[in-house]
Amino acid sequence: MNVEVDRLKPGMVLVEDVIGKSGEPIIKQGTTLTETHITFLKKFLIKDVSVTTDGMLVRKRQQQKPIEEDSSLTTLLKQASSEYEKMFNAWRNSVAIDMYAIRKTFIPFFTKVIDLPMQEVLFSYTLEERDNIFNRTIVQSILAIQLARLNCFEKKDWLQIGFATLLSDSGLSRLITRDFTIDSYKKHDKWQLHPLYSYQMVENITTLTKITKIAILQHHEYLDGTGFPGKISGDQISSYSRIVTISDFVLSLRTNNIATILTSLKENLGKKLDRNLTLLFMKRFSEGYS
Repeated sequence: MNVEVDRLKPGMVLVEDVIGKSGEPIIKQGTTLTETHITFLKKFLIKDVSVTTDGMLVRKRQQQKPIEEDSSLTTLLKQASSEYEKMFNAWRNSVAIDMYAIRKTFIPFFTKVIDLPMQEVLFSYTLEERDNIFNRTIVQSILAIQLARLNCFEKKDWLQIGFATLLSDSGLSRLITRDFTIDSYKKHDKWQLHPLYSYQMVENITTLTKITKIAILQHHEYLDGTGFPGKISGDQISSYSRIVTISDFVLSLRTNNIATILTSLKENLGKKLDRNLTLLFMKRFSEGYS
């Protein structure tokens, strides 16, 4: 469980490494906290850490062998979600976004999953598992790059769209919530500001293109002007943004019913969602469905 530093007590055991602003661990997983550790965390302006009172549980985790590399979707998603969670937790502690690490982790991942059936990707998690922000972001990023390539984007472009999707909710790391579910974040009073926070976090990253950064800012904008944070509409919304928005829209439906997903997409053709891109998505997504 994540506990705010001010509420930590001696004897609690760290479940995860505490990452400093350098990106390196400042206190290792499995450490039993003392008053000195807690004071140290406060001085480093760490907001919260993952702890348990069960030291044996942590030791068992440390003894587990790393996941063996294989190409199964379950393993690929689990590994990607785990890596994204580590990055997100570092951002929560004010660590800058490390594009080298993101590219190193996710370019090979995107290359492996881009040809998978969309239904298989979406339904690889239960609805409850997809509520977790880390699992949700990984699934959304796959759907986005698949749609981008369907629209004949080159690899360099669909990779940028993948990065935009991964980083679109990075600003949520600035919002402290009860847990890591999307519903918990949506209840936060600054929920509609998170695209602005995400944009601020990527604004000076030189390996992201300008249109990628715009997609991060606009990923909740709809063609009819009912989105946020800018309530912009029509041609003001970039092509990258439209792709990320469609993938987000599908996840937001929170259903495994194929007919419901297709109906909702059809109802929003040319209204909230780009008509041509949505038709492309529907055609690919409905393969094998009758």
